[in-house]
Amino acid sequence: VIAPSCAFDYIGLFNTAVRYNDPVVMIEHGLLYAEKDQVPADTMDYYIPYGKANVVREGRDVTVITYLLGVGSCLKAAEELAKEGISAEVIDLRTLDYNGMDYATIGASVKKTGCALIVEQAPRSLSLSGRIADEIQERFFDYLDCPVGKLTGLDIPNPVSRRLEAASIPSLAQIKAKMALGGRHQF
Repeated sequence: VIAPSCAFDYIGLFNTAVRYNDPVVMIEHGLLYAEKDQVPADTMDYYIPYGKANVVREGRDVTVITYLLGVGSCLKAAEELAKEGISAEVIDLRTLDYNGMDYATIGASVKKTGCALIVEQAPRSLSLSGRIADEIQERFFDYLDCPVGKLTGLDIPNPVSRRLEAASIPSLAQIKAKMALGGRHQF
């Protein structure tokens, strides 16, 4: 399962998926369609390795793990927190299935920061955060200075109204507040 958060990743992951021998599901978030991104002008024939997460922002205080639309929101929150002296490392998972999860990248970041926060829009009962948190706890327990934090959408069916949908998913203020707690290792 691949979930690109930008046009560059979309093309690279799509090219990889076409050459993959097994079935691949690509998740697209409709709100990303309007986003602009840089792609190579000379070729569209490039590949992003399956199962390789992307560290989109380096940091030292908290590791923030996210995907799809969450990447942009977490980057905005990280920029605002940097002004307050909290340095967040943001990781775009890109691959969401259990076998393709890049725990090497996640682990290297957790070893550096000592703290992990998983941010996603999915309702808590349907989210990946519980499984990812469990794996982080099991694999990197000795490096954690606090419990793994999770920030998910409300546990309700996805609303049709844009206002209700905005109220049901983590807001920029909620993400920033949770990241700030993680930066102080206070989950």
